[in-house]
Amino acid sequence: IPKLHFPRLPAKDLERNIWYVGACDRYKAEEALRIKNKNGAFLVRDSSKGIPDKPYVLLVYYRFKVYSIQIRYLEDTKQYALGSGLRGHDIFYSVPDIIEIHKNIPLRLIDRRDQSGSQMEQCILTVPLTLH
Repeated sequence: IPKLHFPRLPAKDLERNIWYVGACDRYKAEEALRIKNKNGAFLVRDSSKGIPDKPYVLLVYYRFKVYSIQIRYLEDTKQYALGSGLRGHDIFYSVPDIIEIHKNIPLRLIDRRDQSGSQMEQCILTVPLTLH
């Protein structure tokens, strides 16, 4: 079994990343992405749900839509996963790992109104958005 060598960053280290906007209102974050109007523009904000196993949300702009992707925290392994987990998931050691990997590997974007997943888009993260 190959060993994975990724740094395990505590959550507070997110603040060093320009794409992390903290406790930002969802509508303000979505509006900022729409104004930027660039495919692959993205940011990460704190989840308003306030549940420890769903701490963050990745917002991605693609083809005039903003996609909201839940970032889940897996307590048992101290790792992170994207999305609802209904279609399986990739595991990451940190939120910055998720961002770095999806700068090269397309992210699956599923419109929440299309539960079948037939309208799935793919997009790489290209433009980190900052609200500072």
